Amino acid sequence: MNEIAQLIVDDEAPLADARIIMNYMNQFPDSVALQRVCCHAISNICMDLHKAQIMVGNYKAERPIIQALENFCSRDWRVCWLACSALWNMTRVQESRQEFSLHTINLLFEALRANQSTNCVVNTIIGSLSNLSLELGFKLYIGSESNHLLLLSVIEQTCDDMNVAATAAGLLANLAVSDEIAETLVKSGAIRLIKIMLQFNFRDAVFIRNIVAALSNLVTASIYVEECIRHFVIEELVHVVEHLIATDNLAIIGNCINALGIHDVNLQTTSYHIACLHGKNELLEKIIEQKVEQLDFNEQDNSGRTMLDYAIQGGNLDTVSFLLRCGCTIEACHNKKIPHTMSDVFRSTYRSIKNVEENFNSAVRSTTPMNSELANLVTGYISLYSKHKAATKITKSEIINSSSDLDLSQLGVEL
Repeated sequence: MNEIAQLIVDDEAPLADARIIMNYMNQFPDSVALQRVCCHAISNICMDLHKAQIMVGNYKAERPIIQALENFCSRDWRVCWLACSALWNMTRVQESRQEFSLHTINLLFEALRANQSTNCVVNTIIGSLSNLSLELGFKLYIGSESNHLLLLSVIEQTCDDMNVAATAAGLLANLAVSDEIAETLVKSGAIRLIKIMLQFNFRDAVFIRNIVAALSNLVTASIYVEECIRHFVIEELVHVVEHLIATDNLAIIGNCINALGIHDVNLQTTSYHIACLHGKNELLEKIIEQKVEQLDFNEQDNSGRTMLDYAIQGGNLDTVSFLLRCGCTIEACHNKKIPHTMSDVFRSTYRSIKNVEENFNSAVRSTTPMNSELANLVTGYISLYSKHKAATKITKSEIINSSSDLDLSQLGVEL
């Protein structure tokens, strides 16, 4: 045991010693202590890529490692951790990956289920799967629905650990090289998961490289834009660019942003602006409703452009009308000229707003107590002007039964 333990710290251990280690593993398969030490020693030997290739290609060292994982994956997390560490190092070599089978991948997923709350084990399992996913056949299997759902769930539980987050982002990037897998990953919540990982503000260079590569590979998904809007991804990317030390990743970040219709990597904009650019009205209303504080509809990006500018640029008439009803003004826009193609929607929306104001004010002056007609006008006024406010929820019957001096400010209404 001491002889093997010495190999753990000996970076120059000769490959011949590997046979000694493998013999011990085969002789004492049920010894937890010995299997730990042996897995650790083999993992260290395989940190050298040349040695790793010989260990797998000539010595078949993966076999006792897989055997140890089969015996202890749910019985001893340390054996699992060290065995998966050895597999992670072995599978870095392309020629070595071809020596593994789907049995190994199934075993890794079994170990993941059994140890999903132990971060160091999760990290080495995900690392092994990430390397194996570089082979197309393995990629499709690892990225299958049942497997990737487990991966996304476990990663979400453990991604507050920077090492896990960096490794997991690498796995997502490798899987999403396949457009088919990218589509299913996005539909299963991969972009939401990327947003969660970005929120931890890890500054690790490997994490940044992997996470933006993962997002870049997901841009082919049909709902990429919607998911990025829904989970406010552009805000996180702006933050990454602001704090980026190395500029190597700017081109990849640019690819992620270009897919959202933004062609300047240094533009500081919001998901509300992007929703307006693409005319995603239902999604825009939803994320507005989710906002805790009041939204400034005339908020500008760092180039001075408002949400209304973006909606006009996208040629989205319904979005323009919605924004005008929510209080956006052409005066706040970067381009203060109403485009000819938009003149009708501006005219009709302003006319509608003016009619509601006049009818509302007239009804307030002449109707005592409030009746059904006035209640309808009040709710209409709210629907036009208070979509963006946390207005008190008051039903029509409550309005009708109220006195004529009802405090309309409670409704979020400004007269």
